[in-house]
Amino acid sequence: MKNDTLWIKKALLLVYSKQTRNEQISQVTNENNNVGFTGCDSKFLSSVAVQLKRLVEYNVVNSGLKELEAIRRASLSDKQYEVLKRTIPKYWRQVLDSCEQEKLETLISKVA
Repeated sequence: MKNDTLWIKKALLLVYSKQTRNEQISQVTNENNNVGFTGCDSKFLSSVAVQLKRLVEYNVVNSGLKELEAIRRASLSDKQYEVLKRTIPKYWRQVLDSCEQEKLETLISKVA
């Protein structure tokens, strides 16, 4: 997973989505809520997440791509990938917890 660029980009966007709206705007972690980026990562990872999010949205709107394909095609610089490869794995628990929550919600919606 550490070298899987699709996983890295999806994980980055997922963890960014867990930042509070204020943290997303300021690109600074200011709430101790055990989700989102750590204080030392927040500035860089937030800026890359915003860049990636814009690329994905552009590809969805202008190229008609589905979100997953838009994420796959959105490219970042080699330097950004190198930093992401080192930093994103430490957020694995948030990614795992989110996946488990999504599976649970899907199961519940099928039963309801």
